[in-house]
Amino acid sequence: MLGALLSVTAGAPLDRPSAPIDLPASGDIGGTVTDSATGTPLAGGEVRILQAGSVIAATVTDAFGRYVVHNLPEAAYRVEVRYLGYRAQTRDLSVGATEGFSRGDFKLTPSPINLSAVEVATAVPLAVDTRTGNQIFKLPNTPTMSTACQCPPASRGA
Repeated sequence: MLGALLSVTAGAPLDRPSAPIDLPASGDIGGTVTDSATGTPLAGGEVRILQAGSVIAATVTDAFGRYVVHNLPEAAYRVEVRYLGYRAQTRDLSVGATEGFSRGDFKLTPSPINLSAVEVATAVPLAVDTRTGNQIFKLPNTPTMSTACQCPPASRGA
């Protein structure tokens, strides 16, 4: 097997240069998401990469508020960041042939969420006895109809 591999390798023409492989230019978009007032990193923030209004990639910020989206083709993108309790932000970034990494840091402004009152109402269900007639009459130490009929008749007026 090794001899066959060596013969194939040794028999390969060396005078012809290998053709260059043209890979499309790609890059990464990344950055941090923090609270604008405190600078605290916001873990779990939703980051979406849009192109022509369509989401082409999405990720979530890590425990340190960082995000990275890899291998985006050379183009212009809109980056949108959302986090519950904060105002969403967008920013336009581009990935170019000369730039391997485009940075987009976001400082989100707190936006309190006003929730309307929730009323919980319930009714107590009606008690329904699902026992059969036989189950009701088979109480411990009580005679049934058949055992009551087997008793000797009581004498009257004795």
